[in-house]
Amino acid sequence: MYQTSLRDYWLKCEDGTYVVGQLPNWPLYLAVIGWFIEQNASYEVLGLVLNIGALSTWAVLELACGVNRWRRLLGLFVFLWQAARVVSLI
Repeated sequence: MYQTSLRDYWLKCEDGTYVVGQLPNWPLYLAVIGWFIEQNASYEVLGLVLNIGALSTWAVLELACGVNRWRRLLGLFVFLWQAARVVSLI
């Protein structure tokens, strides 16, 4: 019987490689831009919407297409965090 280590279970990709980090994709760039816009009181709402929207998009992409279980779990946590942010604003 084949036993999988925790490292393999969480970090190994379907092709057998390990991906721990990679260059950010476009939603993360938008989230950073949104955060900077949010710091300016005149455009706070615009920055907040851009930040939450971009991070939620990134989270959904990771949930659907994450390269390994760790990335999918990270996507789930970020999505829940953004949902909590939206609920707290209501």
